[in-house]
Amino acid sequence: MMVKHIPTDPADPAVPEEDVIYEEAPRTASDDVVHEDEAPEKGLPPRAQRQGDGSYILPLRVPVVLHVQRAGQAVQNRSFSEVRFYRMTGADLMAVTASSSETSLATAFTRSSRLNPAVATKLFQKMDGADAADASTIIGFFFGGGAKTGR
Repeated sequence: MMVKHIPTDPADPAVPEEDVIYEEAPRTASDDVVHEDEAPEKGLPPRAQRQGDGSYILPLRVPVVLHVQRAGQAVQNRSFSEVRFYRMTGADLMAVTASSSETSLATAFTRSSRLNPAVATKLFQKMDGADAADASTIIGFFFGGGAKTGR
């Protein structure tokens, strides 16, 4: 950061521009310190846990059990006590913007969670409202830039 120093002369209130000195402001040790424990992700739910790859795990306040069946297989109970959200790619953003306004949030949830679309949609529909709102906050954080992941 540049600091502007203007010499003062009580006898001459107008200092010519050529007398103005610009120099680098002194840096403090804290300017170069990166605090990894700090949450630069202000606005994210406090229980959102940042992972090394830049994704976030959201522990659910209210776990959800889905009854899932694949072709030719028996119905299985699949329990969700947390959901992991990943940063989205340009292709993901294209899919979200191409979806209707009624399904754009579900599409963003599906793309960010990387779950099977049918499973992700049903999970989002059955999630507690507070959990769904927190999931939306994390997804919105990714749209706003989010933390850098080194990729």
